[in-house]
Amino acid sequence: LNNSLLAGSDFLTGAFPAEFGNKMAAVFDLKLRNGNNEKTEFTTQLGLNGLEAGVEGPIGHTPSNSPKGGEIDTTSPPLRGGFRWGGSSYLINYRYSTLKLFQLAGINFGVSGLPQYQDLTFKVNIPTAKAGVFSLWGIGGMSKISLLDSEKDSADWSFTDSGEDLVFGSKMGVVGFSHLYFYSDKISGKLNLSVSGTGFKVTIDTLSADNIPYRVFTNDSKDGQYFLNYTLTDKINSHHLLKAGVTAKNIFFDYRSSYWSRNNTIYIDQLRDKNNANTFQSFFHWQYRITDNLTLNSGVHYNLFALSKSWAIEPRAGMRWQFLPKHTLSAAYGMHSQALPMIYYFYHAFDSSSNSYAQTNKTLGLSKSMHYVLAYDFNFSRDFRFKLENYYQNLYNIPIEKYHKNSFSALNVGNELNGITLVDSLENKGTGYNYGTEITLEKFFSKGYYFLNSVSLYDSRYKGSDGTLRHTAFSGGYVYTILGGIEIPTGKKNHTIGFDVKFTIAGGNRYTPIDLQQSILQTDAVYIDSLSFSKQFRNYRKLDIKLSYRINRKKTSHYLYFHIENILNHKNVLHQVYNDSKKDMIEEYQLGLFPYGGYRIEF
Repeated sequence: LNNSLLAGSDFLTGAFPAEFGNKMAAVFDLKLRNGNNEKTEFTTQLGLNGLEAGVEGPIGHTPSNSPKGGEIDTTSPPLRGGFRWGGSSYLINYRYSTLKLFQLAGINFGVSGLPQYQDLTFKVNIPTAKAGVFSLWGIGGMSKISLLDSEKDSADWSFTDSGEDLVFGSKMGVVGFSHLYFYSDKISGKLNLSVSGTGFKVTIDTLSADNIPYRVFTNDSKDGQYFLNYTLTDKINSHHLLKAGVTAKNIFFDYRSSYWSRNNTIYIDQLRDKNNANTFQSFFHWQYRITDNLTLNSGVHYNLFALSKSWAIEPRAGMRWQFLPKHTLSAAYGMHSQALPMIYYFYHAFDSSSNSYAQTNKTLGLSKSMHYVLAYDFNFSRDFRFKLENYYQNLYNIPIEKYHKNSFSALNVGNELNGITLVDSLENKGTGYNYGTEITLEKFFSKGYYFLNSVSLYDSRYKGSDGTLRHTAFSGGYVYTILGGIEIPTGKKNHTIGFDVKFTIAGGNRYTPIDLQQSILQTDAVYIDSLSFSKQFRNYRKLDIKLSYRINRKKTSHYLYFHIENILNHKNVLHQVYNDSKKDMIEEYQLGLFPYGGYRIEF
């Protein structure tokens, strides 16, 4: 995603409205902006981390009296079907980045692999006189990174030292179409259609004593979905708004994943399935403005996962009360459900005694949660805001192991750095909870500066099939962030210098300790399950700074910047691994000192 192409975004962290479903934790609602419908504009950027090129502008002729903002041109002759080009626009942007340029410059940043990636984004927006607004858009990209111990420089201290060569490649693409139609000045309907796909190709080679790699893991998988959504909105009057919609998805995939089993001395297929699954969702939302200062949002969401024939009816409700001119209280409740990633349902469990495979998770139901949120907002000045939010999430119906008493829970899925832990014979009997407080003091950009000061204090726990209450993999405990920036005029007209800084400190990653003696005996990492996520790495700390210079002219804009991430070169622990060649535990680290810069011109 290129953030310069976004119209806006909403990050909903709990008890989100009824229109969002099959999500338990949060929703990131992103909107792609339209291109400039009045004049053609070009963007070019060249930096140490790559290049970017973009163009946007009107489609056809835009009359000189067309108001800014792209009203529909009713003066030009309509095209076939009632189309008018006035107000129509296009946008296309391409980025290519290879941080290998750093290596060519002889710069070493303490990393053993640098990513290569590229992406393309486009959007065409056509408003019409009578047929509504049509949009066609797409995003696609690919990336690759190689973390090779066999070629590691002695100065590298990050990512790899585990005696393995890892090559990870991915690609994705999505094309979507939408049609917004106004039945009247109060009623509108929107159709959304899309098709998307992703592909992953991962190989892991373990290095022998003489540094020769041999293959221990391969994953060459593809998946995607066909998506259909229709939403109807009725602005009945100034007090009532109704919204209802349906969504259908067909998820298709071709999974191919295998690993070398040292115990069985054969390659075992974790995934080898080409199949599909369907989901269906619907919702109803009612917004009621009781008074000018009191608003009720309520609704219900229905979620059906056809593969396991599991479903959920989820009530949602939220109240917002502006009890004083600058003070607002809000409270929300929501029930939410979510299906697991498809790979869990189609995982091939291997039985060494019969040398056969079985799929035991296809009947898994939806994971569920109930969210409670209470928040207070104080806009004590035009550009200042203070916000306090408290939340509690009760998690249940979580997949855990059925026949073995251990610490596994699907709540920890997504934290694995060495590949997803696939488990067979799961059942929906696990539980967990999250609760916390978030405090934010924010100054929006005005008068040449901005800042944000935010602290989050939280706890996250769960129970696996052994019934023990533990920290989840994500239970860092706290996150504190302070960031800000200032723009200073240089004295020359339309010339400004910018300075931005960001500092973050957070609780370290949770991890499960390894039994070193057993790992040495089995020549592979053996984790102590009874101590799952009981340990925590030292605090995460990172300071970033950015210096920029901007020149705004009548027809062009020039922007020169230099950015240094982790300027203190702090060694933040990523995870701990067992290195069989050293017969010892080692720590691997996140990105160290990382400077980059560039030049951007818009004309």
